[in-house]
Amino acid sequence: MRVLTVEQMRQVDRLTSAEYGVPGSVLMEKAGAAVAELIVREFPRQVRAPVLVLAGKGNNGGDGMVAARHLAAAGDPVKVWLTALPVTEDAQAAWARLRQETPQVEIMLLFDPGVWPRPLSEMRQAGLIVDAILGAGLTQPAQGLEAELIEAIHQSRVPVVAVDLPSGLPGNAQFSSTALAARAPAIVRAQWTVTFTAPKMGHLLGPYADRVGRVRVVNIGTPAVALERPEFKFSVIRRRQTQPYLESRVPASHKGNFGHVLLLAGSLGKTGAAALAGKTALKTGSGLVTVATPKSCLPLVAGHCPELMTEPMPETADGTLAGRWLDSGAHAQDWLDRLFHGKTLMALGPGLSQQPETCAAIRHLLSISPIPWILDADGLNAFAGHVEMLAAMAATIARKRGKLGAILTPHPGEMARLLGTTPAAVQNDRLRLAVNLAARLHAIVILKGHRTLIAAPDGRVGINISGNPGLAKGGSGDVLTGLIAGLWAQNPDADPFHLAGAAVRIHGVAADCAMHQNTDMTLLASDVIAALPDALRQEMEPEPDMPWEIQ
Repeated sequence: MRVLTVEQMRQVDRLTSAEYGVPGSVLMEKAGAAVAELIVREFPRQVRAPVLVLAGKGNNGGDGMVAARHLAAAGDPVKVWLTALPVTEDAQAAWARLRQETPQVEIMLLFDPGVWPRPLSEMRQAGLIVDAILGAGLTQPAQGLEAELIEAIHQSRVPVVAVDLPSGLPGNAQFSSTALAARAPAIVRAQWTVTFTAPKMGHLLGPYADRVGRVRVVNIGTPAVALERPEFKFSVIRRRQTQPYLESRVPASHKGNFGHVLLLAGSLGKTGAAALAGKTALKTGSGLVTVATPKSCLPLVAGHCPELMTEPMPETADGTLAGRWLDSGAHAQDWLDRLFHGKTLMALGPGLSQQPETCAAIRHLLSISPIPWILDADGLNAFAGHVEMLAAMAATIARKRGKLGAILTPHPGEMARLLGTTPAAVQNDRLRLAVNLAARLHAIVILKGHRTLIAAPDGRVGINISGNPGLAKGGSGDVLTGLIAGLWAQNPDADPFHLAGAAVRIHGVAADCAMHQNTDMTLLASDVIAALPDALRQEMEPEPDMPWEIQ
C-alpha cells in the first residue's frame, strides 16, 4: 500500500477529479459516510450521548459535517462546533446540506465574539468527539483558537475519532520549521483515525505518530491506477510482499536447494548473538548455516544449536576475531577460499566486538568477499569513519553480481556512528538519512526501530508496521539478521529491497505471535524464533478483504 506525502495526496485528488471524473463532492460524501460508519461500529454506547463534531473551514471540516449529517439521520444526537465558516466549495455544499436535511443538529459558531471558550463541562458531556478541525496540510504548529480547542479536547478525556489526521499533526510527519516553541505542539490524541485513499507520512513516521491511534484506510473512489505512479516511492510492507518467499517446497527438495549461509559472529561473552542469528537462518529455511567464530567461542555456539555447522576462527587475546593473519601469504588465502567456497552469502557482525584488530579483520573480509553480504551490529561499527570505504565495497559486490549485493541493518546508534552524528539526530530525520545512505552506499539500508524503514538506492522506501515494544531487547537484531540471511540464501536472485522488507515484516509478525504467551516486558529474542512457524503460517494465508487498518 502506498504511503503519500501531502503534496502527492493533493496530486491524486486532482487526478481523481480531472482525469477519472470523480467530483470532489462525491469523495467528501464517501469520506464522511466512512467516518460515521466507523463511529457506529466502534462506539455504539458513546453515540447515545451527543456526538460533538469539531469542524474547521477546509475540506477536513466538510468531511466532518457529512459525518454529522449521517449520524443525525440515523437518530444519533449530534452537535457541531465550527471554528470558521467553510471556505471550499465542497465544504460549503456539505454545510448547506447539513442544515437543510438535519435541522435538529445543534450548531455553534465558536468564532463569534463571546462564544469561545466554551465551558469544558459542556465538552465533557459528549460521548464522542469527531476531530475535523485541521487537515493534513499543516506545516506549522496549531495556534490561536485551534490550539485552545485541542487543549480542551485533551482535558475533556472524551474519546476522539479523527478525520484524516488528528488536528495539529503534520501530514508529512514533520513541521516545515525546525524552530518550534519550547512547549510541545498542540496535537489531538485520537483513539481512531479514518483516512482516505492511502495513509500519509504523518500516520506512520515522526515524533507524534502515536497520536493517531488505530488507523482505518478507506477507499472513497480513487482508482488504484492513480496511486501507481513512479514518483510515489513510499509504501507499507504488506503480507503479499512476504508470500513469494514462502512457497511450498517440491517433494524432491534437498538441503542444497536452499542456500548456505556463512555467518561471521560472536566473541567472548557474546556467543549468544552468533547462536541466535545462526539458528534463525536455519529456522527460516536456509539449507545450511556455517557460523565462523573465534575458536574458544565455538563450543558455546555449537551447544546452542546442534544443527549449526561451525568454523573456528583465529582469535585475539580478548577472545575476538583476529585479523593480522588474514592477508599474510598463500596459506591464509587458501583458508579464506575454503571459507567462502560453496556459500551463498555472508552475514557479518553480531557479537564480534569493536576491538581494533577485529574491526580491521571485518573490513578486510568484506573487501575480498566474493559473495553478497549483510552487515549488522559490530560489522557496521567497524566502518565508523570509513563510510566511503564501505561504499566502495558495496559497489564492488554489486559489479560482481550485476545487481545489488549488500544489505545494512543499523539501529539508530549504529547509524549515528556511521554518519558521525548522534542517535537523537538520526531519530529526528530517519527517512531522509536512510534514503541518502542507501543512495550513497548503493546498498539496501534497514534503519531499525519503531516503524523500521527499508531504503533502496533508487529512493524506494518500505515502512514496516508489524512488531511491538517487546522487540526492544538484546538479541532482537541478531534474529533479524538471521532471518534476512535465511530468506536471501533461498532466493539469491530476488530483489534485495523486497526481500529485506519481507524479512523485517516476518520478524515483527513473529514478535506479535509470541505475544500470545508473553508481555512487552517478558518477550525474548528466543521467543521470536520459537514463534516463526506461527508467523510463517499466518503470512501464507490470503490477506483479508476488508478496509485496511494500521494498529
